[in-house]
Amino acid sequence: MKAAIKGSRDIARPVVFSILTNIIAFIPLLFMPGETGKFWWPLPAVVIIILAISLFEALLILPAHLGHLKERSHTKKAERFLERIRQGFGRRFDHFIDHRYKPFLDMALRHRYITLSIAVGIFLMVGGYGYSDHMGIIMMPEVAADEIEAGVRLPVGVTPQQAAKVARDITESTRRMFEEHDLYEVAEGIKTNVRGQSFIDVEIVMKPPDERDMRARELINLWRDEIGDIEGVDQITFQAERGPGGWAKDISVDISHADIKVLEKASMDFLEQAESFEVTRDVNDNYDAGKTQFDFKLLPEGRRLGLTSTEVGRQVRDAFYGALAMRQLRGVNEVEMRVKLPYSEREDLHNLENFVIRTPDGQEVPLFDVVRLEEGEAFSSINRRDGRRIVTVSMDVEPKSAVSQVMKSLNEEVLPEIRNNYPGTTWSFQGTQADMRESTQVLWSGFAMAMMLIFALLALAFGNYVQPLIVMFAIPFGIVGAVIGHILLGHDLSLVSLMGIIALSGVVVNDSLIMVDYANRKRGGKTAYEAIHEAGVRRFRPIMLTTFTTFGGLTPIILETSRQAYHLIPMAISLGFGILFATAIILVIVPCFYMVLEDLKVLWFTARGKDLAQS
Repeated sequence: MKAAIKGSRDIARPVVFSILTNIIAFIPLLFMPGETGKFWWPLPAVVIIILAISLFEALLILPAHLGHLKERSHTKKAERFLERIRQGFGRRFDHFIDHRYKPFLDMALRHRYITLSIAVGIFLMVGGYGYSDHMGIIMMPEVAADEIEAGVRLPVGVTPQQAAKVARDITESTRRMFEEHDLYEVAEGIKTNVRGQSFIDVEIVMKPPDERDMRARELINLWRDEIGDIEGVDQITFQAERGPGGWAKDISVDISHADIKVLEKASMDFLEQAESFEVTRDVNDNYDAGKTQFDFKLLPEGRRLGLTSTEVGRQVRDAFYGALAMRQLRGVNEVEMRVKLPYSEREDLHNLENFVIRTPDGQEVPLFDVVRLEEGEAFSSINRRDGRRIVTVSMDVEPKSAVSQVMKSLNEEVLPEIRNNYPGTTWSFQGTQADMRESTQVLWSGFAMAMMLIFALLALAFGNYVQPLIVMFAIPFGIVGAVIGHILLGHDLSLVSLMGIIALSGVVVNDSLIMVDYANRKRGGKTAYEAIHEAGVRRFRPIMLTTFTTFGGLTPIILETSRQAYHLIPMAISLGFGILFATAIILVIVPCFYMVLEDLKVLWFTARGKDLAQS
């Protein structure tokens, strides 16, 4: 009982501050904006609650259990066997500490500046690689698709019969592709939808990932080649559904100009240059000129005859669309009856030359004697952002890790050239990139706040403002482990990876906190070198056990292959490999940094003593 109480008192302070730093590190994840925040906020909420409960269990419930344990002899054969295994493992572990780690720590402390330089070099090299375009960063990890869609945009004004024909042609070519390549092994079937008169989508419903041997991207490339170019189609885009935000394009650029004609040319120029990249796919825009429109401008001659623009427009509309003559009830339905020109006179615009207008006094005059005909365009939609007319050009990038390279080229080369060729053109990145920009800003702002709070807690724990720097010095090396983990397992860095790195910052400080706290408690009758050396040796076992149990708990998620876990895997990689690599560094770097600060302290006091002596 006394041992349980004494042990609880000894570890109470480091345990409390360790749990609090973990909780603080997960708090920024609660404030993720947009759809990403709605999807992820339950995770940090659950983790924070579990950490709070674990603190209560560690300080109150566990000591009570340990205090009531009784000595027991291992009489059963299985118990004796397990005890021999435990003792054998303990001896080998102690032998490793005494004959491997302890001499290595001595050497690292004697050459502490070289050791720190090597560590900083590793951080700069791995961190630079992760930040560079060689690795890239994406919004969300790529998830196996449930469905693949070919979206077909038709010109405005096509007839239902024309739209149906295009839908049949695409569906038939897709069926031929299924037959030729035996795709019923990887997909369940085809769905075709005609949405209005100007958009068709044909969908391939995929089988679960564990029941097929073809990735969605491979099927999209095959499908794109099979369909080819279709006459009478404005654009064809291929998309794969990948969970939250799965339909969003990798890059979306809003191009704006005050002159619609200049905007049209600028957007087409940008679209052509975007298509020239080898890694871009399905480049398209939302510009739609719409139908041809005939504008009637009333001439002075018409005004002298008493005509108005409204009256001329009404007569032309009645002739071609129909004037309401009567309404008739048929059962419970009301039927409108309209009077208009015969179809033969409505299908040919040349008949407008013979069209007559009735003036208010009953005279009949030719249409073109009282109006001037101008041909224009009737836009089917006008897109604006912040009051400015825009055209959105969107594209996918394959592989996803090349998104940052394409973004850099667009920002530094393509878009400035567009602005030079079309003065007054402005642009902004929207869609996935806007969400990415907003989310990363919130994450890094939250990370900075969390670091300040963790520093304040550690300053409170140690009673000074210097030693918290020793503990927090381990955080960058957790980032190194996270990057290495993604490289080894072939995963792209994503926003979820960054979330794991931020959460990792609270976990990494735990081991450093335990080591520095132990060294401080041993400083009473020992030198700084002896105290930190003993802290490294004595805390090696609990630090390693904590690390391996944490990594072991995350391993099932890292190795999970089910579709439900795809979004969690990058975070688990960041946490698992980050704590694994950071621990290996902490056991050497933290003692070295501890001694470096002691060296600086000695130099400062020595210099101050000389100044006082001279004064």
